[in-house]
Amino acid sequence: MELNTDILFEALSKIYKVEAAGCTLTNLSLDLPEHYLGGGSAFKKDHVYIARTDQLPPSPELEGPALLICLGGSPPNWYFNSEFSLLIVKTAPDILTLFNKVQAIYRKYNEWADALDKILETTADIQELIDVSLPVFNNFMAVIDGQMNYLAYTREMSCKTCKSFLPDYSGKVPIMIFKNLAKIQKAETLQPESDFIPTGSSFSTAKFSLVSSRFSLYTIH
Repeated sequence: MELNTDILFEALSKIYKVEAAGCTLTNLSLDLPEHYLGGGSAFKKDHVYIARTDQLPPSPELEGPALLICLGGSPPNWYFNSEFSLLIVKTAPDILTLFNKVQAIYRKYNEWADALDKILETTADIQELIDVSLPVFNNFMAVIDGQMNYLAYTREMSCKTCKSFLPDYSGKVPIMIFKNLAKIQKAETLQPESDFIPTGSSFSTAKFSLVSSRFSLYTIH
């Protein structure tokens, strides 16, 4: 499964101190990572490169937008004004450990995508889609129909905030959710402190496209 800058930045930031710079590649276009070993070869579009900054040429050939994950300080100034999306990792012990961590992130999403595909090809059960997505989102999710009935939701979550979003006595969305949603619809930009926001992540939109045309998928942050 191809990822983007935001997904990799969020995942790596849970492990290391990471600084993001340059452009942000929001499309799901970034393929599996590879080591950049120098040698003057051109950087290819939509590739993910992992390198030590002392191995980077001062002004390389870049064929299109790409992601560079670097260790050992900031890269040369040229990179900040290019089509590179930059993730500068401050605290990884060595380049091999960093590479393995990035590989593990891709493996997690590939396993999730495979699980979703298997469900869609067999039972197409919405609750199964929600359940298998919990390790990826790690928060409350719900699928509702046009009458605001819950068709599926994350049953494993038991935090105080999540409980307030469980179905009411009739199986519908609690009325307080509509109040939160109305506030969000008025806002031009979703704020991080919002209790209830529509899922806008491109990876979830892509994998849940089968149900998104008929239902609404929400997560609580």
